[in-house]
Amino acid sequence: MPYISQFNLPEKPIGLALAGGGVRGYAQLGVLEMFEKHGYSADMVAGTSIGSFAATLVAIGVGAHEIYEKFQGFENEFLQNKVFSRPDLDMIKPTKNKINGMVDGDKIVSVLDNFFEGYGVHTLCDIKKPLVLVAVDYNLCKVAYFTNVKNFTPSRDAIVLYDAPISVAIRSSCAFPGVISVSEYEGYSFIDGGVMMNLPVEPLKDMGADRVISMTMRPDKTGFSSKSAMKVLKRASDLVQYELLSQQIRQSDFNINLDVGAFKAFDVGKGTLIYKKGANIALDMEEEIIQFFEPPEPIPEPEPEPTLQEGKIKRFFKRIMGGFKNGKQ
Repeated sequence: MPYISQFNLPEKPIGLALAGGGVRGYAQLGVLEMFEKHGYSADMVAGTSIGSFAATLVAIGVGAHEIYEKFQGFENEFLQNKVFSRPDLDMIKPTKNKINGMVDGDKIVSVLDNFFEGYGVHTLCDIKKPLVLVAVDYNLCKVAYFTNVKNFTPSRDAIVLYDAPISVAIRSSCAFPGVISVSEYEGYSFIDGGVMMNLPVEPLKDMGADRVISMTMRPDKTGFSSKSAMKVLKRASDLVQYELLSQQIRQSDFNINLDVGAFKAFDVGKGTLIYKKGANIALDMEEEIIQFFEPPEPIPEPEPEPTLQEGKIKRFFKRIMGGFKNGKQ
């Protein structure tokens, strides 16, 4: 199994890919609780944007309810400090104090450093489960993998950063263009991984995952109608991302799409409602989840009936063998 000799993994490891989606990522926690209910867990994890935060906590071994509580803590802090206070984030106006983002992402690094100190981890290699967090270098136009997998060689031309600080990896993966400032690290300029790989199934397959279960928060895109040029332009951009995500979903063996309706990525303060929607979707898909983790044993195909000619040959050899036995007696 390539690249993962440093980890104690089963013969056929299961990968978990968590997509980005801002506050809608709360929905993933309802599914993770369903996993825990049945004693299921993934052997390797990958995440993009908000999925990178959840993926890191899953890889550390934090339970779904505790992740929910931590998410709530950050959400409340955002609300108190009015971090995302604009009513419409579709069009971000430039600000005087932030050249390439409304929020200073470097401040997020110090917050995350303090947060993960509570779990006794600082760099990715402090985590004992294979993990990949995805960002994008906007100068080189390449996907970047932050990982704790030594000598990881991806199937695509990508940047690989081994054992980076956890805070930097998550901050880079979450640098939503125009909202959170660009992450400058090791000479690279990183923005949100969702720009090119919102669902990181591919790196899990590259690491040797036998099967991958994925979670997305893709909304229903049908029923669009507008005479506004700007809305049509945005619609076209959304469709490009929609198709890209569709391709990534097809790479996974089982996808759980958590369509939480009209909630947007920056609907801060609505996390609990989104979490409940995710939990209800997980309940509806419980049997499918069980079948993924506990696939039924394949039924052996019956032996084909011999043809008339084959039957004559078998009876001929049977008579010969019977004659030999009688002769020996």
